[in-house]
This record gives sequence, C-alpha cells and structure tokens, in this order.
Amino acid sequence: MKTKFNLLVCLLISWGAQAQLSTAIRLNQVGFFVNGPKMAAVVGSSATSFTIKSTDRSTTYYTGTLSSASTWASSGESVQIADFSSFVSSGKFVIDITGLGYSYPFVIGNDVFVDINRKLIKAFYFQRCSAALPAQYAGKWARNAGHPDNDVIIHPSAASTARPAGTMISSTKGWYDAGDYNLYITNSGIAVYSMLAAYEQYSAYFDTLNLNIPESGNNLPDILDQVKWNTDWMLSMQDPADGGVYFKKTDPNFDAWQILPEFDNAKRYVCKKTTSSAYDFAASMAVAYRVFKDLDNTYATQCLDAAKAAYAWGIANPNVKFSNPAAEGAYPAIVTGDYLDTDLSDEFEWAATELYIATKDESYYANSFKNTNSYILPNWNRVRTLGLISLAYHRKNLTTTGFADTTAIKDKVLAMATTYTNYQKNISPYKIVMGQGGNAQFEWGSNGFAARQSFILLNAYQINGNKDFLDAALSNVDYIVGRNAVGYSFITGIGSKQVMDIHHAISKGDGVADPIPGWMAGGPSNINYDGCINYVNTPAISYIDKLGCYTKNEGDINWNAAAVYATAATSTFRIYNGNVVTSNELSTDQVKVTTYPNPFDSSFQINGITEAVDYSLIDASGRVVQKGRTDGTIVVNAKAGVYQLILFSEAGKQVVKLVKID
Repeated sequence: MKTKFNLLVCLLISWGAQAQLSTAIRLNQVGFFVNGPKMAAVVGSSATSFTIKSTDRSTTYYTGTLSSASTWASSGESVQIADFSSFVSSGKFVIDITGLGYSYPFVIGNDVFVDINRKLIKAFYFQRCSAALPAQYAGKWARNAGHPDNDVIIHPSAASTARPAGTMISSTKGWYDAGDYNLYITNSGIAVYSMLAAYEQYSAYFDTLNLNIPESGNNLPDILDQVKWNTDWMLSMQDPADGGVYFKKTDPNFDAWQILPEFDNAKRYVCKKTTSSAYDFAASMAVAYRVFKDLDNTYATQCLDAAKAAYAWGIANPNVKFSNPAAEGAYPAIVTGDYLDTDLSDEFEWAATELYIATKDESYYANSFKNTNSYILPNWNRVRTLGLISLAYHRKNLTTTGFADTTAIKDKVLAMATTYTNYQKNISPYKIVMGQGGNAQFEWGSNGFAARQSFILLNAYQINGNKDFLDAALSNVDYIVGRNAVGYSFITGIGSKQVMDIHHAISKGDGVADPIPGWMAGGPSNINYDGCINYVNTPAISYIDKLGCYTKNEGDINWNAAAVYATAATSTFRIYNGNVVTSNELSTDQVKVTTYPNPFDSSFQINGITEAVDYSLIDASGRVVQKGRTDGTIVVNAKAGVYQLILFSEAGKQVVKLVKID
C-alpha cells in the first residue's frame, strides 16, 4: 500500500509540474510561419523531449527531441533547443515538457507578423509632436495637443546673421525621439531612412495597410503619412539662408518628462548647426525624394533641393561637431541628449551615396562607396552601411555600366549576412543572431541592433535568395518577442509577457495602465547610467521592466523603425520558401499553384495549372513590368527584387509572391 501511495504522489507531482506555466520555455509569443523555422529555447531542464499541444493541453499534435544543452556565456544559462520546424499545421498551440511545464501560447499561420508590424508603425502616431490625438484614432491613449512649436527660439549656439539669437521660428510636427519630448535630426535621419527603405522595397505590402490615423484614405499610404509628419519637421530645421541644419529642437533639460505634452510649458530652442545633422538630413531627404516622387512630386522636389543644400553646407563645414551649449546671457544651458559623434566620415559617405542614387550625378559617387572601408552594423552614429544597402538594392538602376562596383557592393552585404548566419546556425545556444558581437553588443538599445541585423540579412536575402539569411532574420524577430534570456516580449501590446513599465513620458503621464502599444523597449544593456540592474559579465539578462531604467526600458524612434522594417519584410515573405499567398478574391475550390524555384534567377516554372493562363508580373512599387500568357514557364527580364505574379483564369485570380535574384 505504501508503494502505491508513493507512486500516486509521484504521479501527482509530475502532473502538477506539467500543469504549470513555465517561463523556462522561451519562444516567440506571437507566432511562426507555417513553412518557416520554429524554435524555442529551454533553460535549465534535464528533459529530452517536448510535445506540441492544444492550448488546453488536452490534445497532442507533435513530439520532438530536445537538443543537447550548451551554455550561453552572455546569459550564463544552460540552453536546449526545441525545433519543431517540421510541424506545419495552422492553429494556436503550446509547448509542453514533462517535469517542466508548458509555454506561453503561440500561433502558426501565414500572417503572424502583420499585427506586430501595424502596431510598430502606429506607435509613431503616438509619438507625434504638435498634435492632439483624438480617441477616434488613439483609443484610450487619446490626449490633447502640446508643443505647438510655432515659436521656437534660436539659441545663441545656433545664431547667424540672418537669424540672430532670440529669433522665433516655426518648427512644428516631428516625432518625440524617445521617452522625453525632444527631437533630434541625427536620430531622425536613420529612423526616417528605415521607414522609407521599408516602403521603397515593399510598397505593395504597405499600400493597403490601414493604420487608422487621421490621414488614412488620402493619396499616400499610411506609413508615408507617418514619415511625412517627421520630414515636414526636419525641413523646418534647415536654415534657408545657408542650407545648414539645426541639431535638435529641445527643452533646456529633462525635468518635465513625466507630464503630458500639453502641460510642458518650457521654452523650446533649436541648437547649433552641425556637420552630422546636415549630412544625416541630406541622406534621408534624398531617400524621401525617391519614395515621394511618384506620389507627390512637388514635395519630393522640395526634399531633394533641401538635401542638396544641406550636403553643400556639410562640404563647406566638414568638421562641426555638437556638444550641449552652456548658458549665455539670458539663454539657459541645454542639457538634453547630445548624440556625441567623433567620426563624421560615415555621414559624409551616406549622404553622397543617397544623392548619387537619387540624382544619377556621378560626382556624388566619388564620395560614396569604398571597397576598402569597413561596413558594420548600422546605428545612428555609424551610418555608412545604410548607403551600402541602398546601393545594393538599386544596383541594377545606377549610372553607366561598370561605373559603380556592384560586385564589391554585393559582396560586402553578403559577407556581413554570412557572419550573422554562421553564428545563428552553428554557434548561438539560443539559435539567434543577437549576441554575435559578444557581450559588447548588449549596449544601450540592443533590441534595435537585433532588428538591424535582420535588416542586413533581409537585404542579403534579396541579393541571392539564400534561405539561411531569411531564417536568421526571423530568429531575431523571435528574440525580440520572447526567445531571449529574460523571456519578455519587448514590444508593448504584443505577447503574453509584455514590457509594461517603460520609461516613456506619455505612458507615465496619461493615467492609462497600459503603455502606448507598438513601442519597443531598448532591451538588455551593459550600460547603467540610470543606476538600475547591470550584469556586466552576463548582459543578456541585464534588463528590468521598471520606470526610470532608461538604459534598459526606454524606447527610441531609431530602434522602432528598424523593427518596422524587419517585421514588414518578413511579412512580405510570408509565402516562406516558395509557398503561395492567395488573395481574398480566390475561389474556394480553386487549385493552388506553386512556383519553382523561388527565389529564381531568370525563369521559373508554375506548378498546378492544367492549361494556359494570363499573367501579370508586378514590382514592389505596384507597376506591371511584364505580362502575357503562359502554360508553365515564364522568363523574366526585370531586375532583381520582390514581385507579385498574378495569374488569371475563369476560376478567379491567384497571387504568388516571388523573389528574383542575380
């Protein structure tokens, strides 16, 4: 009897353990593509297998083997991987591990990142300066207007003959940079670029993405309405007398950051023109010209003219750096963010590159790509690689054949992506790219670096269609929303274990328990200026979801924009590995078709049709580049890029997403 009792106790203990939610199972808390990679990291377990179950755990759908354990030095954890990529059923599931428990729920489907992407873009609406946010668009985060900024003061550091100190200028709109109410050209440059690059490369995806903002339904896609709110402000920061660009629009200090914008009555200033602000402005405005020219040519021309003037100012003033100005007479010292940058050569190259692509003026290219330069993961103060990516994307549409070294350009991008992929596949215990640079990569804004690693990988994928690049890019999105050493989804409003107590003035001051949605926290950091938690030797766990811990828990437009790109690109590739994406107009009984190969280099084969059909090939901007009739094989003469193949038959219409490589 005692033996039976002990056995019953053991069974009850085992059952109880399985019935508990386990935070030791770290995974993307949103979902996975049906035919994409699917992994979870399991920490501190001695188990050898796992199961995929229904969310109530009553039905088992899949059983898999856990990998052997390895230690991630950056977190100090023993990690096993549950790889269930071969499980291709759609639905909502949990992972269950005997003796450990079950995971947060996740979805398997083909549009799993669209909601994340929409929220990330909509977050820029909540960051708008000089605007009221009505409940119709902002919901419970509605607020009154603040910072009209039509009477911003020229600080003595920014004074000129045409605009002496004390001059009032109108500098309305823009995005609040981070958790406070100041706006910076340098950080706006890379943020605007990331959003515009997303649209430039994946316009067909964005053209129908409705964000429910005041401009929805006008002549611009909503993502460009979001961008234009900030580029309008950036244009106001240029001195029309000489083309120079003020560094920032700011309160004198951070004192009022925990109140809503309407209650911040501090005087606002623009500060010193600098070389970095001129070049960052020139680069992003040149990209704006490219994107807006077919939608609003007047605005696009304004952007290009402004870019040229700012570039000329930078050439004439090649080494003007910023530091916060001291008090001068009646004017206060400025102590807000200074975005210190000691090397301006990368800004120079980036601006020249984007102007070369925009204008085809080869004189700009002389200051552009150099095969001898080192191209590394971009950030606000290392922007050289942004120009490299633009050249790679536009390599088929540059000037005279052979003028630009497109082979070297491609090789630089592919080399970066290969390094990331090798780490993700063969070294990382978490099977993620994040951490490839070692502990030093967990600096302030590490989640932004994770998103920008995906940016590099996704651009490399467009070059040669190497599926490993796409897998690696997806791994970092998984990291951002749960497969990380602290188990958080770092995007507000997303996932089961969400960041909540972010360092964000609006979310602190609005009286709403939930922070604004779609705002990505900076992530684990080995920086602790704020005096918060800091594990120097294991920085992947150096994170706390606590107000005031701005080196961990503050968001930033730069990081958010990188995540916009990463989730938009992967959403566009939701066909994943050649599978079909269908339109809403399809007949339910229509036979689905596939294409092979996908990606392709010059031609592809259509499988699943029994007779000749009409087709159109649509590029990323929505233009028909080729059309005709086919019974199976299509030869494509267009440049490399992402395309939609539309097949027409009596049964209806089908849409297949394709990637053409060199």
